[in-house]
Amino acid sequence: MLVGMGVLVARWAGPADFGVLSAIISVGAVLFVVSDFGMSTFISRAVATGDNPGVASALRVNTMTTVGGGFLAVAAIAAFAAAGGISYGTMMLGAALALEKNTDTALSIPIANGIKAVPAQSLLLRRSVGLSALLILHAVGIESIDSYSASFLIGSIFGQVHMRLSLRSWYGHGTKRSGLLREAFPFLVSNVSASARNLDTAIVSAAVSSQAGGLYAAAQRIISPFMLIPGVIASLVLPHSSRGSGRRAMVILHKLVLTHFILLLLMAGVVPFAGQLMVFVLGDQYAKSANIFVWLLLAFPFIALSSPMGGVLQSQGYEKLVAHNGFWFGIALIPALWIGALFGGAVGCAICLFGVYAIKCLALYVLARKRLF
Repeated sequence: MLVGMGVLVARWAGPADFGVLSAIISVGAVLFVVSDFGMSTFISRAVATGDNPGVASALRVNTMTTVGGGFLAVAAIAAFAAAGGISYGTMMLGAALALEKNTDTALSIPIANGIKAVPAQSLLLRRSVGLSALLILHAVGIESIDSYSASFLIGSIFGQVHMRLSLRSWYGHGTKRSGLLREAFPFLVSNVSASARNLDTAIVSAAVSSQAGGLYAAAQRIISPFMLIPGVIASLVLPHSSRGSGRRAMVILHKLVLTHFILLLLMAGVVPFAGQLMVFVLGDQYAKSANIFVWLLLAFPFIALSSPMGGVLQSQGYEKLVAHNGFWFGIALIPALWIGALFGGAVGCAICLFGVYAIKCLALYVLARKRLF
């Protein structure tokens, strides 16, 4: 359904407008990772260790930062729209992204407890409502970018209501916990560095053109639903590994590496059909996205592996080590993407994304071998 929404808007809007829309979403995604203050990862470990006051306090922080971040995002998009960059209707994206991040952070609780139904219901509700709203709004003549923004917001509101009802007992917890932000800071650094990759579309749009950004975003949109996998796996791995020894954590890490190696082989099998796939799904106007799609396919297994690998180390108390790794690779990633885009266009940016994440996974594996054995 997420792919469907992205594909429809890409077809309706065209590469240039779709590039601007995707750039706004990518910058917004990073903003809300920053405003999360590491609470999503902190909650996962707090649930696993039975720190209920910590969970309740983290939920309160998550709510406050959602409100503040939402106002900031809406104001920034309004300023961009006033400059003629895009429709004022995209201000709804700011509120939608805020609600999405708030919901996803809170859903770390059932995920950490091994409850699969609540997160699955939330995701299905948000995407099905969003897709239905998008089709209805477009059918009545609402412009494609505004239709997408409004449908995203409507789906996010439904998800927020469902989450609040499902987790109301946690929100009623009255105990406060001190030192929360200090403890969560290493998680914040790791999460922000991991989310830096979301700036790739914005970098391509700024360094090359909105048209190139649209071609890049279209290729990325086909893969984007699978990008949910790293966050889900990391949420599952961290609490599970927290309950075991370092050697047990290393066994889990080896299973992750093997799984993602198989995934890399599967992605490589799709490469010969990349051109036909992009034209079939998105139309002839996105035929030039084929080479971008190839490199994003190859980068995906490494992107998907990096978060769970960090989660394994975090589960054993090495969150500061993971934060340092994320910080330096985050610093390396942005200029690498920019240089790749300047000299190689959208394809160059995708190649650099692949290279940085492959090296990052190798570095995390070496660190795990030294610390967990």
